Amino acid sequence: MNGLAKLEVNQSKKMLEQCKNIVNFILGTLLGVLALLMFSQVICRYIFNYSITWSEEFPRLLLVWIVFFGLVTVPFKEHLTIDLININRVITAIGYIIIIIVSCICIYYGFLLCIKIKYQVFPVTNIPRFVQYLALPVSYSLFLLLFLKHLFDKK
Repeated sequence: MNGLAKLEVNQSKKMLEQCKNIVNFILGTLLGVLALLMFSQVICRYIFNYSITWSEEFPRLLLVWIVFFGLVTVPFKEHLTIDLININRVITAIGYIIIIIVSCICIYYGFLLCIKIKYQVFPVTNIPRFVQYLALPVSYSLFLLLFLKHLFDKK
């Protein structure tokens, strides 16, 4: 491997590591905000007998983003897996093709859903509802990009 190829591989690994760190930071921040908000709601409701009006909508929004943004960690092999059998290359290739097809479908229909509900808002916070559903195409787009990069780096 010549010097230029090694440099490209190192830059690719650095970029992937930076992306991984950014995703982990975002996930950690969202989870921290969610936990703090839910803890505050419990304290306010049961100790001060006061309910935060937007405490149902915003945590739901955060949870949706956490779940779908967590999908981005799959190419980093940081998700839970159970390996029961040794799968041969053909089945692995079929699995990769299915992953790519499903990702494209989720991206396409996720954007269609966002366009369809673009004028709906949450009743209390007035946050547009498409922000909640935007998690689907954004997360799958980032996942697909990193998944394809992972596949091509593997070869």
